[in-house]
Order: sequence, then C-alpha cells, then structure tokens
Amino acid sequence: MEPAPTDHRGARRASAGAGIVVLGLVLAIAIGRLSQQVPLNSDQASSVLEGWAMAHGNVLLSGWTLPSDSFFTDKLPLLALLERFQGLTAAVEYEAAGLLAAAVVLAGIWLAGGRLRGRTRAVAMLVTGALLASQALLLPGSGASFPAGALLPAGTDHAASLLLLLVACLALQGARRWRGWLALVWLALAAASIGDPLAAVVGGGAVAGVGALDLAAGRRDGARHDVVLIFVGLSSAVAAPLTWWGIRGLGGFTAAPLLGGGYGLPAPVASLSHNLAVGGQALLSLFGADLFSRPAGLAWVSVLLHLCGLALVMGVLAFLLRPRRWLGLDLVSRVLTLGMLAAAAAYIVGQQATDLTSARYLVPFLGFGAVLAGREGVPRLMAWRPRLWLGAVALGAAYAGVFAAGAISAQPAPAPLTAVTSWLSEHGATHGLATYWDANVVTVSTQGAITVRAVSATSNSLTPFLWHTTVSWYDPQRDRATFVLLDGSDSSDRAVVEASLGPPSEMTTVAGTTIMVWPGNVLGDLSPP
Repeated sequence: MEPAPTDHRGARRASAGAGIVVLGLVLAIAIGRLSQQVPLNSDQASSVLEGWAMAHGNVLLSGWTLPSDSFFTDKLPLLALLERFQGLTAAVEYEAAGLLAAAVVLAGIWLAGGRLRGRTRAVAMLVTGALLASQALLLPGSGASFPAGALLPAGTDHAASLLLLLVACLALQGARRWRGWLALVWLALAAASIGDPLAAVVGGGAVAGVGALDLAAGRRDGARHDVVLIFVGLSSAVAAPLTWWGIRGLGGFTAAPLLGGGYGLPAPVASLSHNLAVGGQALLSLFGADLFSRPAGLAWVSVLLHLCGLALVMGVLAFLLRPRRWLGLDLVSRVLTLGMLAAAAAYIVGQQATDLTSARYLVPFLGFGAVLAGREGVPRLMAWRPRLWLGAVALGAAYAGVFAAGAISAQPAPAPLTAVTSWLSEHGATHGLATYWDANVVTVSTQGAITVRAVSATSNSLTPFLWHTTVSWYDPQRDRATFVLLDGSDSSDRAVVEASLGPPSEMTTVAGTTIMVWPGNVLGDLSPP
C-alpha cells in the first residue's frame, strides 16, 4: 500500500526543516570562526558588558548611558543569553556574530524564494544565500581590519537590525493571506527602530513611503490598505523615542540624543562630494569587492566574485527603478527597493560617512540588495536566458568554495593590549581608567580580571566618559581605580591626568601605552561629567 500524498508532504517538510537547521548551524560556526579574525574593540566590548548587566538582573540597564543605536532590542538580549551560560568572555561576541549572520542568511534565502517555484526558486535562493553568506568572508591576506566583511563584529550590530527588518518583510509577505500578520510587521519594525534609528528610516520609512506612493498612484490594493501601511510604518518609527522615554521613566538607561553618533542633521552641500567618494569605496568594501586593497593570490578570486555580486545587485536595482517596472513589483519588493534608496540617501546626506569604518551603516543596503537580486533578478535573467541557471549554480559553488577555504584557514586575532594586561597582572593592578578605546575592551578581554573604565581628558579636567558606561563605575564608595592607561605619544592627556590626579607613584610605557600608577583610589579625584 502506497503512503498517502500528505505523508510525502510531511516527510518533505521534515527533511527541509532538518536541512535548514543543519545549514544554519554550519553557517553560524563558520561565520563565527571567520569573525574571530577581527580584533575586538571597545564598541563590541561595551555590548558584551551591557549584556552581562542584563543577564544579572539589570534588564533595563539602570544607570547606563547608551547611544541612540543601542541595539537594546536585538543584539543585547542575545549576548545576555549567551553570557548567562558562559560568563563574561569575548567569545560571546563572535558567537553572536555567527548566529546573527546565519539567521540573516536564512531569512534572506526564505524571502528571496517568495512565490517563485521550481528551478527558478532554487536558483534565486542560492544567489541570495551566496551574496549574504560571502559578506562574512575576510579577504585572505588582507589582514584583520574592518571593513572586509559586512557581518563581522563591527557590522554585527546592524546585522541584528537587518534580521528584524527581513522578518518584517516576511510577515508583510504573508499579510495578504491574513491581516493579523501586520501586527508582526509592526512589532519587528518597532523593535528594529528602538535598537537602531537607521532601521526607522530603511524599515518603517520604506513601508510608509510605499503606502504613500501606492495611495497617490491609486493601486488596486485600495486606499484603506495603503493608509494602514502608512500608519504601520510611521508608528513603528515613532516607537523608538517613545520607548526610550518610557525606559528612562522606569529607571532604565538614558539614550544619547538622536542627533549624534552618526545620526545627525544633513551634511552641508560641501560635504556631499566627500560623502559620495567615501560611500563609493565603502560600498566596495562592504561587498568585499574593494580593488584598492591590492589583494593577491586567492584574494583576487574573492574580490572578483564579490565584484560580480555587487554588479548584479546594482544592475537589478537600476532595472527595477524604472517607474513602470517598480509599480509592477509586489509589495515586499517595493519595500526592499525603497529601503535600499533610503539607506543610500541617509548615508550620503547624513554624518555617517566619516571613513571606511562607516560602511557598516550600509548593511541594510547590502541585505535588501541581496534579496532583490534573487527575488527579482534571477527570474528575469532566467526568462531571458533559461540556461543561465547553470552559471548561477557555478557561481554559487565558487562562492561556497572560497567561503569554506576562508573558514578553514581563519586564525583568531590576538587579544588587544596583551603586553599591557600582562604588565598590569604582574604588578597587581586590577582596577583602572583609560580613554574609551582602551577601556571596556581590556575589561572583556581579561574576562573581568582587570577592570578599566572610560574617562575623558578635557582641557582642564579628567571626567567620566558617559557613553556605553554606567555611573556606578565611578562611585569611589563602590569601585576603585589605581592606574590610568594613555597613548604613549599623547603628552597633553598626560598633563591633564597629572593635574587632576596628582603625580603618579610609578609611570612606564609598555608597547606604546603609558601606564600611570597611584598608591590609592583616584576615583574621588575625577571631575563631575
């Protein structure tokens, strides 16, 4: 007796589910391994310390001052969960990088498949998966400096926001069958916006923009549907400042003003040429296609592959932007297209384009573009040249080969300031102060054995640096500090430190870092912030 058709469908679904789980685990492990090539810095270390506080009961981060892009609703809860079981360790940052990037790849693959069927669906998912997963690959031989991959620690924060935005798009895709999905759309957009104001622009702003354009064009979905989209998009964006205000009212963290931390007012006209120039190179770096890095050997293969991926994404975007074609897209593809434009516009006219490290602000552009390349580009290319699927499979296999080679050969970066922390350990100096980039990173890399708190040396005084920090760290009744770390070449900061804390009892320079030591607790000598 042959099994019923439903049995076959159930078996296929179970097999597909198991395959997705296995693929996700493999990606998470591989990307986590690749991410270890990037040295931890104080931005990522700050997130680890915030997760540690959340894991130990301070869920609203009472007493903390966070930037507006705090990632309070996406990355920090994941770090808190990992640290609950593993303790205070830098490893959780790399594990989070792998898990978040793997989730982004899986969500992107699912979204790229859309309502496609058969071979076209498989090729679309393959192309999107290759474009997303490969962005975690550092160019072999390029060193361990960011940006050489978008989903590595310096970009993990915005990858977490991207994941929520892709979840919102997946829910939006199902909203035509059940209107209740719109509630999930709103929740995902609001959560992304609360953690990252950029998501309010490329997520909620894009959804509201599509609703407004559809309303003006009189599309067949009806005015009521368009008004709902506008409401969902705008209200999810407004949720961010309202939530920050509510958390502050409940005794939680203080969010830095929105006009700061890369989210400032539009740049002057004179800065647009600079932003465009930086943006062009940042886009190349983000896609792993930066020819200016002068790679050699296997790295050339990686660069050329990524350059093909960037060309595909930009070609599909240009194709879809023609008015008649854009209006013919389904709702999700219109949101993705408008979101890409919003991400690019925010980068060009905003204050983010400082240098290549600001490429992380274009992560939504990469994610949305990769999905559109599969979702909209592949069907059209295959309709034009049916045998192109063979080339897509070959390209995907090449991506997979380079990705696997990179993951296998990856070597973890050394812990930061190793020589300095060794000296401090040998001399029993376990509590101190430093400028921001040498503070939290030392605390995390030593698993809390040496705690270093961030300070700011102004023209006349040494003050607590209230950014990714909590006020309790600077209370001399609850904590202590007996040393200060400074850049060995910065004599002006050293003069401010001595004027504020008095002459040190001991001073030495280790690996370019000046270590100043006092016999007692100097926290009480800091000036108010």
